[in-house]
Amino acid sequence: MHCSVRYFNVFAGYISYTVLHKHAREEVLTHAGMMMEAALAIRGYTIKEIRPLLTLQMKRDFLPQSVPSYAATQNFNSVRENHPEYTYKEAALNPTNPRDQATDWEADIIQAFRNKEFLIFIASLIAIFVTIFIVINIMLNQIVVKRVRAMAHISDEVSIGHQEVPEFSDTGKDEIADLSQSFNRMRRSLEKAMQMLGE
Repeated sequence: MHCSVRYFNVFAGYISYTVLHKHAREEVLTHAGMMMEAALAIRGYTIKEIRPLLTLQMKRDFLPQSVPSYAATQNFNSVRENHPEYTYKEAALNPTNPRDQATDWEADIIQAFRNKEFLIFIASLIAIFVTIFIVINIMLNQIVVKRVRAMAHISDEVSIGHQEVPEFSDTGKDEIADLSQSFNRMRRSLEKAMQMLGE
């Protein structure tokens, strides 16, 4: 009996811990998301509303208030007075502000994202080049190769004496069409010469 109660308590404790841990994690992520959205809103506000007002002053002196990340960081620092468990930092490998210098683990994350973006970029380029290659091959096959093969087949048939083969008809206006017209004229001339020889 005591063993069953112990197992029940362990199971109930595990379930309670899992539920509470999941709830706490979701709550932290929700708050962090809201603060992140607030920081992004401040950045946008600084770009659209504050920076244009400081244009004239910026010609004389640099004003950090015109920098979106500065505005977001300063505002978040005020929020941290009541919520010290949250931090906001626009980490960079080579920042203009020393306080935004990425730590080792932040640098690893930044590098991982850069590597991912590079791989996506390379994959996109490969996909574009493969698509272009396929499209060009299809166009060449339809516009050039298919027509030249048909003309070569007619030439082979005529060369072995099959005069009943129809002429190669091409209504295009490119070099292949010109070549087909020349080919047909040559064929007609050849047929006339053969008829004259036969007479």
